[in-house]
Amino acid sequence: MTYDMQLVCSKHYPIFLSVTVSLSHAYPKLAPYRPPAQLISPPLLLSVIFNVLLNTAIQTCGFVLVQQQPWYSTSNFSACTDGNSTMQEFSEFQDYETTTLWPITTISCIIVAFVFSKGKPFRKPIYTNYIFFCLLPIQLGVCLFILFADIERIYTALQLVCTPYIWRIAIFVLLLIFFILSYTVEEAIIENRRLWLFLKRIFKYQSHSKYRVLYRALQKDPSWPPVNITQYAESECEENSGAVYCNPCYKNDEMHS
Repeated sequence: MTYDMQLVCSKHYPIFLSVTVSLSHAYPKLAPYRPPAQLISPPLLLSVIFNVLLNTAIQTCGFVLVQQQPWYSTSNFSACTDGNSTMQEFSEFQDYETTTLWPITTISCIIVAFVFSKGKPFRKPIYTNYIFFCLLPIQLGVCLFILFADIERIYTALQLVCTPYIWRIAIFVLLLIFFILSYTVEEAIIENRRLWLFLKRIFKYQSHSKYRVLYRALQKDPSWPPVNITQYAESECEENSGAVYCNPCYKNDEMHS
């Protein structure tokens, strides 16, 4: 096997997840508010920037920490055994940095796919997307199996080297921290509608869209909405001079109370 095997595993996991996560159907009931209309809206922009920075931080942490380990070497890759592996041939891509970053980057993509798979109020829950819901734990299980398995054929196929078991646990802890931080920030801050409305009130932010401008104008109009009033449309044509407009869908709360 060549280095392409590792690239295939690393790149196809995000592709499979990104395709299947979009199969979630729309939620059957309309939400009382619309989703962000712009890709550069503060919540979406903050979510993307935060996860990119968090992913960069955890990869940098793994890259730096592995070089501080007492068993680290640039030539001898027998850290998990007592023997000497100098007789074994290793490719230029096989080193401790690559072996550390491969599970971090691959599993972090799976974590981000799960965190971004938002359900209610705009889409159905994640468990209704059967393909994504089944594919997610399968891919996670395969990655964890490769991380903790001591199978020489897997190391050779993926161009990885053997690392001490305690270091694999450390990688798992890093990924667990990544999941907790990403999910907590996404749910407690980015998806917290009350928080964003509170910030808008503090900074006195008002949307400049035509719909919001008209909505604020109608909120200040004491005569709106018209109740128990028949309005005749003005028309220059004599045949339409008696046209009448009535809103049958409007419900007056005072009349039904």
